[in-house]
Amino acid sequence: MKRSTLWIVPGLSLLAAGMGRAQMSPRASCPGGHRDDFAGAQLDRPRWSTVVRETAALRVHDGHLVLPTENTDLIWPDDPPEQLTRNIVLQPLPQGRFTATAKLALAPRSAYQQAGLVVYGDDDNYIKLVFQARGTEDAENRHFEFRNETSGESHGSLSPRLGGAYPDVVWLRLTSTDGKTLRGEYSTDGEQFTAVPETKRFRAPSLEGIATPRIGLLAMAGTGGPDVPVIEAQFDWFELCPAGVPRGSTGSRLNGVP
Repeated sequence: MKRSTLWIVPGLSLLAAGMGRAQMSPRASCPGGHRDDFAGAQLDRPRWSTVVRETAALRVHDGHLVLPTENTDLIWPDDPPEQLTRNIVLQPLPQGRFTATAKLALAPRSAYQQAGLVVYGDDDNYIKLVFQARGTEDAENRHFEFRNETSGESHGSLSPRLGGAYPDVVWLRLTSTDGKTLRGEYSTDGEQFTAVPETKRFRAPSLEGIATPRIGLLAMAGTGGPDVPVIEAQFDWFELCPAGVPRGSTGSRLNGVP
């Protein structure tokens, strides 16, 4: 049986419980990186070598990778196969330090429509950073969620509630400065990134236990029922910097610790 905990930081300031204020870090260039702008009409198969449970709903259109937020999930142990998240688009994750960034257009309004980045080993071992709707059927309760699942046990943290004025075009970033643990960050302009706060119970998730990790993109809406509308997540681009943190980045810090 899977156990799931979620630690939410209330209010509008980015405070990690007992950890101090999360600070923003600037974007920097990515020399030697691998970037996909999703040009053309087909997925770049040599790059994206794995698509988990692929269906015809996955498409590349007008410079975007388009994934539907179907009524699927990864977190519940008793979900039938047809309710497991489909079209998880993945490429190999190099060993060592890396930074992965994606630009996403998504208008989540119904819980739990979501899309974002994932480091994936299998359905019980993964780390995801997603932009999602929660609670009320409007834009007020959108959050970013940073969650890991290891051997079926799931833990996560949320950003503060984003509010109705927050845009539907966002940037998401996963960074590992040691090749072992991850930091999740988000941005509204691709220039200044803010860390999803850690808490006393949810620390930087570890890649340990994820056999043959791959990295990529996913979309889902949970299995709350057929009344949750399916919307499209449109990924404008994805960039992987396998050498680590982009040159010039200060990183995000909690209490001055990177």
